[in-house]
Amino acid sequence: MRIRVQCISTNSGFYENLERGKWYDAKIRNEYLVVYGTNDNSPRLYEKKLFRTLDEKREFRLNKILK
Repeated sequence: MRIRVQCISTNSGFYENLERGKWYDAKIRNEYLVVYGTNDNSPRLYEKKLFRTLDEKREFRLNKILK
């Protein structure tokens, strides 16, 4: 099952195939994500900490409003 994730970090430009703020399709693999739709259009494996899901984004915004 694929999910939508947003890139929140490129580790200071280390991952050149990623664009911060862009949404990607991905599959979860243990502590990693298989991300589709990067610049070279081939699936790549990245750490989960580089991305957030739509639910995580909503939760972050709600917490910010409630504080």
